[in-house]
Amino acid sequence: PWISSGHASNRLTGGGKIKDVELPDGRKYKFFYNSYTELARVEIPTGGAIEYDYETVGNFSLERRIIERRIYSNGSTLDSKTIYEYSDSSPYVVVNIIPSERWTKVKLYDNQNDLKSVSKHYFWGCSEYCQVTNNPADPQSAYKLLTGQQFKSEVFDSNGTTVLRRSETSREARRRLSWTNGVNPPYVDYRVTQVVSTLTDSGQVSKVT
Repeated sequence: PWISSGHASNRLTGGGKIKDVELPDGRKYKFFYNSYTELARVEIPTGGAIEYDYETVGNFSLERRIIERRIYSNGSTLDSKTIYEYSDSSPYVVVNIIPSERWTKVKLYDNQNDLKSVSKHYFWGCSEYCQVTNNPADPQSAYKLLTGQQFKSEVFDSNGTTVLRRSETSREARRRLSWTNGVNPPYVDYRVTQVVSTLTDSGQVSKVT
């Protein structure tokens, strides 16, 4: 949110992060940060709160990603939590990526720690930040432009293994870069061309193009 210079001194932390946002009725959203200056807790005007945990991955201490999100109905009583699992141990990969090897799994638990839902999200490249070799003569160079784009998602039963719904997204490049050298210039401007949704129990399929 935008903060006027006259209010910056009491609205920002020493690290320049927003401490709170005040509503017209005087209530506030309050923000708290961990030692990495990552958002760790949000207190909302209704009395609830949301907390976030992160982990360090890879060879660099600044490579961080979220692993858990908790919701508290009154600021201290746990209502639910979400666990995030990843396919790779490090988000920094310099290779031609195989899409099926990069996914993020999202698990939702209630306040009794019972698993309520599971979803799995597949990404081109990797599900976090990554670099991909961009060789204009190699069709794999497409991965660099598609990195971070979700191409499939699955929703599971509460047992965490039975797929209930699946959605698959196809993309195609509108054109190649005309100003680059090489026999096969890299593709650019990828757009969604088709979304296929499947109900696995009934076998019903819908397509949007």
